[in-house]
Amino acid sequence: MVNHKKVPSRIITFYSYKGGVGRSMAMANIGVLMGTWGYKILLIDWDLEAPGMENYFCHQIDVKQVQQKKGLIDLLNLKAQCDEILVEEIPWKEYISHINLGKDVLVDLITAGKRDENYFNKVRQFDYTGFYNESDGGQYLENLREHWLEEYDFILIDSRTGLTDSSGICSIHMPDVLVLLFTPNEQSFNGIKEVARKAVEGQKQIIYDRFRLRVLPIPSRIENAETQLLDEWMQKIYRESAGMLEWLPKKESNVEEFSITPDQVIGQLKIPYKTFYAYGERLSVIERGTLDPHDLGYVYENIAAVLVNDLQNIHLLTDARDLLIKKAKGEEVIDYSDLERKFAEEQDAKARLQEELKLKESLIEQKSALSQKKKSTFIWIAIVLGLLIAGIFYVVGSFNNNSAVEYPRPADSTIVAGNDDKVRAADFATAYSTSNQQAELGFNLTMAQKYYELDPAYQDTFKNIKSKIEFAVAYRFQELADSFYLLVRKDPAALKLLLSDVVDRFGYIRNMPSTNIIQGIRNFKKLNLANNFPVDNSFDLQLDPAGYKVFYTVNGNALLDSDRKYKRVKTMDVLLFDNALKLKAYDYKVIDSVAVQTAVVKTTVELLICNSVSKMDYSRFNSIAGLLRADKLFTVSSKINFSSSKDPGSPYYFSSAAIKYSDPALQAQALQVQQVIKKISGYTIPLKMQRSSMKNYISAYLCSDKQPAIDVRQQDIPNYKKN
Repeated sequence: MVNHKKVPSRIITFYSYKGGVGRSMAMANIGVLMGTWGYKILLIDWDLEAPGMENYFCHQIDVKQVQQKKGLIDLLNLKAQCDEILVEEIPWKEYISHINLGKDVLVDLITAGKRDENYFNKVRQFDYTGFYNESDGGQYLENLREHWLEEYDFILIDSRTGLTDSSGICSIHMPDVLVLLFTPNEQSFNGIKEVARKAVEGQKQIIYDRFRLRVLPIPSRIENAETQLLDEWMQKIYRESAGMLEWLPKKESNVEEFSITPDQVIGQLKIPYKTFYAYGERLSVIERGTLDPHDLGYVYENIAAVLVNDLQNIHLLTDARDLLIKKAKGEEVIDYSDLERKFAEEQDAKARLQEELKLKESLIEQKSALSQKKKSTFIWIAIVLGLLIAGIFYVVGSFNNNSAVEYPRPADSTIVAGNDDKVRAADFATAYSTSNQQAELGFNLTMAQKYYELDPAYQDTFKNIKSKIEFAVAYRFQELADSFYLLVRKDPAALKLLLSDVVDRFGYIRNMPSTNIIQGIRNFKKLNLANNFPVDNSFDLQLDPAGYKVFYTVNGNALLDSDRKYKRVKTMDVLLFDNALKLKAYDYKVIDSVAVQTAVVKTTVELLICNSVSKMDYSRFNSIAGLLRADKLFTVSSKINFSSSKDPGSPYYFSSAAIKYSDPALQAQALQVQQVIKKISGYTIPLKMQRSSMKNYISAYLCSDKQPAIDVRQQDIPNYKKN
C-alpha cells in the first residue's frame, strides 16, 4: 500500500440525468484506482431500480454469492420496519462484500440488496416519505454516513437516474462532491444543470452541517468523428458549465476571472466513446492501464486524481498532470507551476493596467486642455467685457469728472491647483499599476486611503482601480470576517472587547497573514468553534471615506439552527472599520427565517373485535373509526375475528373488554377514544394503562362473551359500565 497523508473522508455521488452515459463504469474504475493508491474505498449501489455494480468485479468476486447478501434496500427497510432501531445496533459491516484486488488494496461494496424474488417488491413498496417523516430516516442516514466516513477515506455512491426520491437523497443529503455525467444532447445536459441547481439549493436547507456542495460536470461518450458538431457542442458545454464550476480558483489580480478556465478542466476530464467498452462490464484501468491518452483509463485517472485532491491544485491538470497524479498518490512533490502561473498573471495584469493608465492619462490631459481652453476663453471674454464696461464707466466718469478704475489681472491659481490634482492622480495610478503587491491586503488598504485623497473628478476616473482594490481586499478579508462572525455568535461578550479595542489585539492585520488572525481568534478564551461553520455565506466589502464596510450574509447557519427552530435562516452582519482598522460599528439582523413546522405525531388506535360479534352490523364500528379519524391526531385500524393472546405480557392480551394505552401522556387521548365509543355504543369501556414497546398506541377490545351477533348497544357486556 502506498503511504499517503490522511485525507479528510468524503462522500462522492455519481449521477446522470439519463441512462447510458457510462456512470457506473466510471465509478467502478475510479474506485479501483483510488484503492490501488492506498485509500480505503466503499462503493454503494444506490441504483435500486437497475442494480448491478457487482458485475464489474466478476473476476474478483463470486457475483451470484454476493447477490445473495443483504444490501442497501435491506438496510433501509430495517429502519422503516422498526423506527426505534439505532445504527449502532445494526451489523452493517455484514452487508459488505470485499473485492479482491490484491494485497493491501481495500475496496468494499454494498450492493443494492439481496437479489431474491422479493427484491423488486421491496424496492417498489419502499415509502421514502414515510421513511423520513415517520421513522426519522434522515437522522438514520446521517448516522450511517458518519459511520462510513469513520471507516473509509472515500465513499462512492452510484445514484439512480432521473428525478426520484432516492436520487434526491444521493444528490442532496449524502454527498460532499456531486459528479454529473452527461452526453452532448439538450435533454441530458439541461437535466444535469437543473439537478446541480436543485442540489446546491437543496443542501442549504438540510439541518445537518455541511460545507458547500461542489459540482463536477463531466461530458461522456464523446465521439471525435464529427469534428464540427464536436466543436460546437464542446463550446456550448464550456460556456454553460461555468456556473457549476464556481469553486474553480480565481486570479489574485482579479477575483472575477478564473485562473484555470472551465474549458481547460472539462477538456481534460471528458470521457471519450470507445466501442470496445460497449460490450459487458469492464474495468479499463486493469485491462489496459492508464498510460494511453486516448483510452478511458487515462481519463479515469485524471478524474480520480482531481477527486482525491478534493478539487484542489486543479491547475496541475493542464500545467503538470504527473504532479497531480503523484499528489493524489500521496507522494511528495514540488510544484513550481503555481508560482509561474501567478507571476504570469501579475505580468499580464501589470501590462493591462499600464495600458489603461496611458489611456486615462490621455483622457485626463484632453479634459484638462479642454477645461483650460474654456477657462481661458472665459477669462478673455471677462477681460473684454470688463474693458468695455470700464470704457463705458470711463466715458461716463469723464463726463462726470470721475477718475478711471484699474482692474487687476485675474489670478491663475485654479490652473495650478488642477496640476497638483493631476500629479497626485498620476502618482496614484502609477503606484498601483506598477506594484507587484496587488494581491496583498496591506498594499490595497493603503491604496484605498490614497484613492479618497484624490480630487472627486479623478476618483470617478479611477473607479476601475477602486473596484479591483475592493475585490482584492474582500478576497483577503473574508477569512477574518468568517472568524469574527463565529466569534460573535459563540461569545457575544467578545464583541464588546473588539468594539473597545483595535483589531490588532490579535496581531496587526497589515503585517501578518489572515490565517494567523483566525488562529488568534480561535484561541480566544472560552471559545470552542468545533464543527460550527456557516452553511453558506456571501461576502461583500465596500470602500468608504470612513473606512471599510463589510457586509457578511449567511444563508442557513449551524449556530443559529442548532436547536432546529428554523428550516432556513438568513442573517447579515455589517462591520465598519476605520482606516486604522479599528472596529467602529457593528450591526446584526435576521433578514429572513422560516420556522420548522413540527410534524404532528399521530396516535394509532386499533379496534379489536372478537369472534362473538363477527356477524353484527360492523357499520357501528366503522362509525367509531370514522369519528376517531376525523380528529387528525389519530390513525385508526380494525381487526375482526380477533382472538386474545394467551401471553399476559403481550399488548394483545385481554381478559375482558378494555381500552389500553401505552404511556401516561396518552391518557387524555384514551379518554377521547372512550367517549367516542360511548357515543356510538352507549357503553363506557374501562381504561387501563399497560406499558408497551409500541409508541403512541391505544387499543380498544370490543367483545360480547354471552351472545354472538348481538347489538353492542342493547347487550350487557361484562366489565362494561352501562350508561
